[in-house]
Amino acid sequence: MIPIIYEPNATTFTSNGRGGLSDAISCTVTEERNGAYELEMVYPLDGVHFEEIKTGAVIKAYCGKARQYQPFRVYMIGRPIGGQVTVRAQHISYQLSLIPCGPFTAGTAAGALAGLKTHAAESCPFTFWTNKATQATYTQTVPASIRSRLGGVRGSILDTYGGEFEFDGYTVRLWNQRGQDRHVVIRYGKNLTDLKQEESIANTVTGVYPFYAADAGYVELPEKVVSAPSAANYPYPRTIPLDMTQNFETVPTVAQLRAAAEQYVAGASIGVPSVSLSLSFANLADTLEYADTAAEQVELCDTVGVIFERLGVETSAKVVKTVWNVLAERYNALEIGDTRTTLAQTIAAAEEKATEAVTTTALEQDIKRATDLLTGVNGGFIVWHTNADGKPYELLIMDEEDEAQARSVWRFNEAGWGHSSTGIGGPYTMAATIDGGIVADYITAGTLTGLEIDNGSGTFHVDSAGNVVANSLTSNNATITGGSVSIQADTDTLTPFSVHGSYTYITGNYTNYVEYKAEVTRRGIIVTQDTWRYLTSGTRTQYPTSRQQTTYRSGGVSVLTFSGNGSAEPTQSGVSTSIGEQDIRVIGGTSTTSPRVVMGSILGGMGIYHTQGGIRPRFALTEDGLKWYDANGNLTESLPAVYTATDYGASISASGVSSQTWHAWKSGHTVTIYGSVTRTGTGGSIVVTIPAEIRATGQYAVLTVASASSPYAPVGSMWIENTATARIYLPSAQTNVYIFGTYLTT
Repeated sequence: MIPIIYEPNATTFTSNGRGGLSDAISCTVTEERNGAYELEMVYPLDGVHFEEIKTGAVIKAYCGKARQYQPFRVYMIGRPIGGQVTVRAQHISYQLSLIPCGPFTAGTAAGALAGLKTHAAESCPFTFWTNKATQATYTQTVPASIRSRLGGVRGSILDTYGGEFEFDGYTVRLWNQRGQDRHVVIRYGKNLTDLKQEESIANTVTGVYPFYAADAGYVELPEKVVSAPSAANYPYPRTIPLDMTQNFETVPTVAQLRAAAEQYVAGASIGVPSVSLSLSFANLADTLEYADTAAEQVELCDTVGVIFERLGVETSAKVVKTVWNVLAERYNALEIGDTRTTLAQTIAAAEEKATEAVTTTALEQDIKRATDLLTGVNGGFIVWHTNADGKPYELLIMDEEDEAQARSVWRFNEAGWGHSSTGIGGPYTMAATIDGGIVADYITAGTLTGLEIDNGSGTFHVDSAGNVVANSLTSNNATITGGSVSIQADTDTLTPFSVHGSYTYITGNYTNYVEYKAEVTRRGIIVTQDTWRYLTSGTRTQYPTSRQQTTYRSGGVSVLTFSGNGSAEPTQSGVSTSIGEQDIRVIGGTSTTSPRVVMGSILGGMGIYHTQGGIRPRFALTEDGLKWYDANGNLTESLPAVYTATDYGASISASGVSSQTWHAWKSGHTVTIYGSVTRTGTGGSIVVTIPAEIRATGQYAVLTVASASSPYAPVGSMWIENTATARIYLPSAQTNVYIFGTYLTT
């Protein structure tokens, strides 16, 4: 389904807004149970309505059959990479993070939700609803944002009453149970196309070693361990000590201790793997086989059955996260498992984005996020493990007080430290061990020194000298300074190396999208620029509307122009130019079959040719002179290459001057005069005698008279008539002048 873009101030989303973002390359919506709800879209710079995508704008997207259409407000537009940008937007309900409410108390969930709106310090367009009948006292003692009071912090509405939130446009619903048990069963090989069981089955706790230890006495079981019924199905037992001293006011009997331990094993799901599945889900409700039933259709917060057949274990878990493909109208991914309230992380992230400067680096962002987490935003529980002497040997920091229930675990001991997101049994995906090894999926650092990097497969390696081996490199803005750059292909491919780029600019009502590339080929270096020009309100065509191609080869350079209408590849048109080893050619025309003109220059001269029936000369200026040809290429007229001219300067004389020099070259009917005159004193015009051979053909000819001093500016004129007398007109104070010009004579 095509997303639709709206103005930032839009509050209703029933119209088509500013238009559909039909050129979206990808668009997904991720929602977590009581947590994040965001949209991510990749869009081309030349895509329709790209100019409408700006911070604060609203994107309406179809989010599935249950959620229908939802609005998301753009909060970040990434830097362009390859002519595309990544757009991130938060559900419109994130606006509640910027609406504070004052202190109040309430006795029910409905009263608490109503109080948020009643005590809002700003206008609150949201409505609140719940079907929870739980009675408990909600207390808010200081002002806080409405979204922070919904959940994720101690004393919040979610913390007080429990439940599952649904954010639907400007409506906030707190359900007692948002999802349903659709009797969907997940087992290996049935409806999973890609499964990663984050909780290692082999690390599941299979039994407990219960004991009572107090001043009044010590009690344990003769058999030591109480195991889960499924323990025998595991490759080896994993048993943990279980201190049950707090369960009894007096020293228990062995039978009482055994009964309490058995009750704990059953209630704590000992022997049952904690479910945390990340999967690509073939949503069978949309397939032909299940078209008439909703039995295999799951939504966020639905309960599903999970069967580990090899272990003989059945359990259930909730859908805690969905990734919806807006364009394909299907799930990209689902996560199933148990989750703590994550709204606190969502709120912390939203507040960080609201205050963070746009120039903040990724390292600074990670440092700030780590600081927020480490200073107690989300809390935690600390457990010390002690040896037989009561001395601590291991520290655990967990998200649950009970080790068996904890999922996020930091573990510190003599062998090193590590973090597991799947419980105390691991795996520990981030760790530093005493043998010098560091394991991490993600590292943020300002400086790494003395380091070699290798991905283990040979496709990426950085050595300590700075040499890089990589299958591909992508950069927004790369600069190479100093030294030299050498790029060498390993194979004799037609195009071993190329550089691509694009940009967009607007002229009036038209959008101009330009793609350019430079290719190093066996035929030379080819630089191509393709341009698409189309109405901004329209859609870019499949093919470019114009193209210019320049080829650089050892034998010369050629430039070709192409034009088209966007429905097919553009064809050669206009003028093409080529510079070869021995000639320069400028060619006009549309094809090789219709007449066109070639203006060329060769070592022997230059000329104009036509190409109908082969290249034939029409006009040529060569070493032998000027020549004309007929349409068949036959010589019709020729002028010699050397022309003679007679100088009549000695026959020109001026009166009233102290010095004069004259040249008057006549060639055919053309006369070119150059003279230098210095007159005696000052006065009016100067009379000049002109011989009959160079008198003007018409009534008169006019030559330029310029000052003989720099900057040799014109100061007068010389008039030559068809008589023996000519006159030089110049200012009375001007004495030294030059005379020059060309005119026709008989």
